[in-house]
Amino acid sequence: MASQKLNTSTNKDENMYLNNKSYENFYLTIILLASVTFYIYFSSLVIINSNTWVDEVIYLIKSWKYVSGEAVPYTSNDPTWYMPFYFFQLGAWQHLFGQDITNSRLLSSIIGLMNGLLIFRIIFLVTGNKISSAYGVLFFFTVPSVIFYFNTAIPNSSVSLILLISIVTIIENMGVINKYKPFLLGILFSIILLYRQNMILAIVCLIPIYLLTIDNKIKHFSIILLAMLFSFLIAIYLLPERFIFSLLRLPIISPYLSQLGVFPDSQRIIDSLTFNNNNLSFDRNKLSIKDLIDGFFLPYLGIVICCLTVIALSRKKRLVILILTPLLFFFLSITHYVGSFSYCGTCILPYTTYFVSIGAICGGFSISLISLKLKSNNSLYYLFKPLFILLILITNIFSTTFALREEYKFYPTSMMTNTRKTEWQKDTVKLAQFIKNNTKDELTVLPIHNLSMVPYSIFLANKDFPQQMININHTYRKIKNIPHNKAILLQAIEKEGLWSDSLLDEWIEKKYNIIIYQADPRRQDKALIKKIEKNFSIKASSSFRGWNIYIYKRNKT
Repeated sequence: MASQKLNTSTNKDENMYLNNKSYENFYLTIILLASVTFYIYFSSLVIINSNTWVDEVIYLIKSWKYVSGEAVPYTSNDPTWYMPFYFFQLGAWQHLFGQDITNSRLLSSIIGLMNGLLIFRIIFLVTGNKISSAYGVLFFFTVPSVIFYFNTAIPNSSVSLILLISIVTIIENMGVINKYKPFLLGILFSIILLYRQNMILAIVCLIPIYLLTIDNKIKHFSIILLAMLFSFLIAIYLLPERFIFSLLRLPIISPYLSQLGVFPDSQRIIDSLTFNNNNLSFDRNKLSIKDLIDGFFLPYLGIVICCLTVIALSRKKRLVILILTPLLFFFLSITHYVGSFSYCGTCILPYTTYFVSIGAICGGFSISLISLKLKSNNSLYYLFKPLFILLILITNIFSTTFALREEYKFYPTSMMTNTRKTEWQKDTVKLAQFIKNNTKDELTVLPIHNLSMVPYSIFLANKDFPQQMININHTYRKIKNIPHNKAILLQAIEKEGLWSDSLLDEWIEKKYNIIIYQADPRRQDKALIKKIEKNFSIKASSSFRGWNIYIYKRNKT
């Protein structure tokens, strides 16, 4: 009889366990399906409808040329300041699946989904709670800036992925001796830097965190450094010598390195004789609370709340290790803003997506901590937890409504305005064909524009042009002192992939026979048009999505 009661009790416990497990799996499936559905739906809108912006155009053009061998990075003909890894990654993808922008964006989108998988894995490794892990993924995929920047042809999703792989490597089998782990971490850290050198800030934090988890710290630290040194020696061997100078181009410290003579003579000449608004020095006069609100606090308010929640609920000794995660997120946010506001006040908005996954991990931690704190009070638990989840989702999606500037309200909707009857991709191909048909006898042309799709169309037309004319605002330098030998200064400007008014005049007068000119009725440069029309005549004209495009050909006389 007692045995029968015991069996009955055991069966009830098993049934209850199975029911709870079934409910948990159902709940988990719903959260993950909602996360992935949200991401895929809004990703498709970004991929199809968002404006192509200048960083995308740089990567789309140069990636194809580097992989095909049409151009070599870190040379006088193409002294790119960007790190090489994403160029070759995207270029290989383009050669496999074509030059279409949609295909290139799809690569970033797929990698974005992989980010979600790793976020789930990291939260589960730390908390052992699948529901909390799923909420971390949901919080990540409902950040509009993540949706936008992870679905354009830029390296943000790739950098974030390698960062997450590094974190998984650190915490997987924590405490278990693995002689290959420090070497693997050294390789991963090198790859992060070869995507984006500013992420050295993350590496400076991750190495000490890893060393805290193991004995024989000096040995492991040495292996990490040797692996990184080995990786960079290979990169330096394979790439032209100017690569090392691009690697050292870091905010704040670059001007000091230039003064110490680290950079080439051409760079020192430019630093002393020219200026622009995009220098890497520290200028506290450009510090703006408005930029910080519109570029960081509002777009990532939900993530910030999650990080603060983890800090508030992790005061107990056995939970204090969790505080490292939000502290890492805030450290990277602050240092990236300090390093960028002098030349780009709101660049913290895209920059944060490199490491916002760390904040999303805090989202999963916060749910787990709330469950732990309120487990003894069911009524408070069932009230507070849903309200917290709702708060994070609402702030993630709608907080930019309160942006101080119109262009940042509901960001990134301002980047998704291609709603004309004709698709902009078709318009781009049409413009490329127009350029190709009217420049058959010329291999090189000079674009003068303020529209990123103009150089991209020229690229599709298989015409060469000065690479500094892709992002003309960033590469422009104003000459502040006219040296005795002006030719040396102009050579230095051109060698560093920059341009000035004087260099443009020289190109117009002597170097190029075809000019692709995009007219801007808002800013008519009558003096420039006069210089062009002195030696050139309009050969053909067209329009691109409301903008007038003129092809000027040099007069035979």
